[in-house]
Amino acid sequence: MSAIQVESPLTLPTELLYLILDQLDTNDILFSFRNVCTQFRAIADNYNRYKINFNDAMPKTIIRRIRRSIRLENILSLNFSSNRSMSNKIKLFFPLVGTDQLMCLRSLNLCGLIERDLNVIMHHITTIPTLTSLSLTENYRKPMSADTIAALSSIIALQGLRSLVLHVDISTMNAIVWPDQCTIRQLIMRVCTHKQLHQILRHSPNLQTIVLNNCNMTEISEVAFSDSYIELNSLTLDSDGMSIDQIESLLSLLPSLLYLKLTSYNASLKYLRRFSQWEQLIRHKLPLLKEFKFYIHNEECDQAIIENIESIIGAFRTPFWLENKRWFVTLRYIYDDLHSNIILYSSKDSCTNLSDHSCLDKISYVISTTINHNAAQTNTLWSARLNLAKMMTAVPFNEVGLNKSSILFEKTNSSFVHLNISFFDYQIFPL
Repeated sequence: MSAIQVESPLTLPTELLYLILDQLDTNDILFSFRNVCTQFRAIADNYNRYKINFNDAMPKTIIRRIRRSIRLENILSLNFSSNRSMSNKIKLFFPLVGTDQLMCLRSLNLCGLIERDLNVIMHHITTIPTLTSLSLTENYRKPMSADTIAALSSIIALQGLRSLVLHVDISTMNAIVWPDQCTIRQLIMRVCTHKQLHQILRHSPNLQTIVLNNCNMTEISEVAFSDSYIELNSLTLDSDGMSIDQIESLLSLLPSLLYLKLTSYNASLKYLRRFSQWEQLIRHKLPLLKEFKFYIHNEECDQAIIENIESIIGAFRTPFWLENKRWFVTLRYIYDDLHSNIILYSSKDSCTNLSDHSCLDKISYVISTTINHNAAQTNTLWSARLNLAKMMTAVPFNEVGLNKSSILFEKTNSSFVHLNISFFDYQIFPL
């Protein structure tokens, strides 16, 4: 019986070994793998994709060992995360570091650093041409100084920068000086005004993807956006600070969008009605759109919204939505004694799972568009989830029931169904 030969890791191609090392923590590579044998030490010394994470838990002794063991030109990524001073640790790493030594640095992540530490690090990075990704999360306890913002502006102007994440406040966004020809392709922002967005789009001809986590565009106007931005093909927009008119004005200037994700957590009746008529907007203003995701939430819907539920969901039953685009929509109405909520959101496919996700003591009505055998179809689910112990306590006092006019939905044609639930209407099952 022949013996099974086991290949030694030393016989593997270098690139395959590097892929294995990519899955290991820097400390594991330096203080375990590197110490196995002379050959592994040589591999670790030549490995050029180190990702180093500096945080509050990292002792100074580890930083010293890293400085002794890794050639700076082999560092691919630096991550600094702390909400306390890291000055002493930063000095251990940066004092002898020249920008020419960090010649392979691709990614820099700065999260929550105090102003002084942020300033020191940024000034070491401003002239590194290999940097392709910068992520900055500001420490909001103290505003960034003009000197630090100037360093940030210099980094944004680097010709190799492709990805930029800015979780900073509005004053910092206002102070950033954008280069005439910014090279970024992906931009994620915590806050943004319409003037800032216009400036960014105008100076970023290669920008393809924008994510706006908190968009404040209360002063948006047609005058501010006079040009179309044909390079942008992906937009993720939190629209809570925008009216439906402002959203439509913005989207009309982005005709090349392939992907759109829209969220609103406090939509008005006007918002819902206009949104349900977006078929024409998409046809004429966003003709290339392939993927459309949305989540629209109305927290305090009134009777007018309830009476218009059928017309809202009905607008998404057309061939454009179901056959041409195959975009399916779910509308969820949730009622309890305190609030009435409507949630309109995109479904992944035509086999939407209508299982109820509402909490106890709530009535839920869910309706979803679908297509079955090439015919438009609507799935509907009524559900009531009850706290059995609470129900039993309430029975002797005749406290179980809902107001007769509290829930009203169009069922078929022009007739309406009133849902009036008393204790004897419930089918009670232990939860």
